[in-house]
Amino acid sequence: MSTHENRQGRRAADALERRGVDLTPEAIANLLDTKAAAARVGLSPVTMERFRLTGEGPRFAKLGKAVRYRPTDLDAWVAGRLVASTSEEA
Repeated sequence: MSTHENRQGRRAADALERRGVDLTPEAIANLLDTKAAAARVGLSPVTMERFRLTGEGPRFAKLGKAVRYRPTDLDAWVAGRLVASTSEEA
């Protein structure tokens, strides 16, 4: 990796940390793939993929070709979809 690429990566990491994104090794190790994220929220992986395309789903990280979800984002997404009756919109 070149010095320029390393500086760009550090600037991106600094920007994420300023926004409160946890970049500790523990947080990164806890990222879930699509299958595990789908199981956590009780949906199929195909539904999670469709939600990524339509923007309906939880926030996710794109790491190269890999898609990963933070458990906190999944929990927040589910909490944001709570309703009291079937006539309410989530």
